[in-house]
Amino acid sequence: MHFLIDHVILTAFNVGNAIFDASRIKAGKRIYHGINFALYLALVLALLIVGKSTVAEWIITPISAFANRQLFFDITLNLLRGLKWYYVSTERPPKAIMDRIEVSFFGYNGKATTFCYTLLYINTILFYYLIH
Repeated sequence: MHFLIDHVILTAFNVGNAIFDASRIKAGKRIYHGINFALYLALVLALLIVGKSTVAEWIITPISAFANRQLFFDITLNLLRGLKWYYVSTERPPKAIMDRIEVSFFGYNGKATTFCYTLLYINTILFYYLIH
């Protein structure tokens, strides 16, 4: 059960972080990807530790949390900025490291990127429940 609760917490964090970053972007301020990553990583680790997670959970949860982040943060941030949900930065190359990696795999096709993250997210959740 804690896996589901963990994902509710992670999703809430991602949406809250997207709201915060969207407000900074609209105000012409910089967003700090490194700080966002560190805070999210700390949250994932805290949930794993507090949940007294198994070895399998230490493997599957970070993968699932990554997919959660890419879906719920990115889509929320795009919509709050008045962009399409599948928006990909038009910078060549994008500033954010993750955006650069995504563009190298998917080009500037945000729908394909989102589809792959959705599949990854669903599969990690299904896998978790298969092993439990």
